[in-house]
Amino acid sequence: MFNTFKQSWKLSMTYKMNHFIYILKNTPIIKHMLPINLYANKTLKNVCTIISIILDTVVFILRKVLYILVFIVLPFILLDKPDYAFLWVVFFLSLVGALMHNYDLDSSEDKYYALILMRMDAYKYVMSTTIFYMLSTFIGFFICLYFINDPLQAFITSLMIVGMKSFILAIKIYLYNRYNIDTIQTGCTIIAAILFIIGYLTFYFDYYLSLSMINNISYIFIVLGMLGIIYLYKFNHYLNIYKHIFNNKDFDVNQINEKAYLERIENKQVTSSKHGFEMMHDLFMKRHHKALWHMTYIKCIICGVVACVALSIFIFIPDIADIIAEASVDVVNALPFFLFVLYILNNTEDVTRTMFSNCDHSLLNYTFYREPKNLLHLFSIRLKELIMMNSTYSFIIAIAYALILYFCHNPFYYSLIAFVSIMCMSIFFTIHYLTLYYLMQPFDKNKEIVKPAYTIVTSLTYLFCYYMMDLNLSVIHFGITMIAFDIIYCAIACLLVYRFSVKTFRINS
Repeated sequence: MFNTFKQSWKLSMTYKMNHFIYILKNTPIIKHMLPINLYANKTLKNVCTIISIILDTVVFILRKVLYILVFIVLPFILLDKPDYAFLWVVFFLSLVGALMHNYDLDSSEDKYYALILMRMDAYKYVMSTTIFYMLSTFIGFFICLYFINDPLQAFITSLMIVGMKSFILAIKIYLYNRYNIDTIQTGCTIIAAILFIIGYLTFYFDYYLSLSMINNISYIFIVLGMLGIIYLYKFNHYLNIYKHIFNNKDFDVNQINEKAYLERIENKQVTSSKHGFEMMHDLFMKRHHKALWHMTYIKCIICGVVACVALSIFIFIPDIADIIAEASVDVVNALPFFLFVLYILNNTEDVTRTMFSNCDHSLLNYTFYREPKNLLHLFSIRLKELIMMNSTYSFIIAIAYALILYFCHNPFYYSLIAFVSIMCMSIFFTIHYLTLYYLMQPFDKNKEIVKPAYTIVTSLTYLFCYYMMDLNLSVIHFGITMIAFDIIYCAIACLLVYRFSVKTFRINS
């Protein structure tokens, strides 16, 4: 069993190391400094393995520390509860974690390679990884709880967490072997959500058990955990369960569930009265209308409901408007916040992912498709469609914010500038992601992002929008700046697409 764990660990390290080298070889500037035979460099592999072990250990401990601090210590400090009360939250959060996360039932590519492709002994693999996972969980929680509680209580609580995970894992294995996996996972998610709410509500309203009762429950779960381990030890159909899990994840197409996606594509015959690239795009959008517009409709409904509630308050409770009017600086300076909101809501990246997988991946093999004038023409067609798609919910947000400014007794031109600015923000993100798609083309045939540079740029975009939330600028200054920036960015983007997309818009090997 130890040899099995050793092999699985080596396989996991090899997978991580090769993935790390792959990222390096696709990173601009750095890739030109690396030798061709990088994958065969044993010294580098050993160094990467050591770095990976250190990083895994540090990340593991940090995750546990952040988990304890954010979900347990912080509420305990803010609400000023008795010393033992945090154990009540630990109990419910442990149940939630056991229901939502089971390492042995998580599907990962290294497990797929080990059990399906390399045909390692599934029983030895599961038992060895389970023992390692439970030991590391116990050690991680014991170290964290040791510093916020007495050692004995930390020991008992850590054992309880491991017992819960073992017992619930055994129940899941038992159910997976007899019933539909998707139904069980859905049920676990619902139960976990209910327990999460109950845990914090009872904690907030002081409905929790005494320390002795919590410890008694801990002892019960420790015993149940032992029974769960016995069941896991005797169970010998792990391979069948993993086959079902991997089949659901569809690893043959890199975890993309094409069946679910194809169900949302119109199979009926679609027609178009347009010609050339306009006709091609029109047919594509009609056939993929349900898949591409589904989330847009949901966003419109959510934004509409929030806007109606906010405006109803101003209309039917005039005093609210007067109170906010006295602090109108805060309302007027709220415009930068919507930049981050529209960044979160924008779905251009998902649409371009679908465009590449279901259209561009095939057409990029033809020379005419990569001619500058054709690329720019299709870019403009897609840009119009995506602007219209993202403008639906942006229009609702813009109207709502403009009316709120008006109700707060601000000049009409404040509302006008705010409306135009929010619409420009939506257009900016649409142009931004579509331009990145044409200048970097980050996807492979399975819709996976393979360009580290693209990830870096999108991460910087997120940081920029997050920073802008705290920017204290009025509607006039920020709004006019945003409108001007959007016009300039649009012109530059079109120029860059025309000049460079013929070289950059291609299929990644």
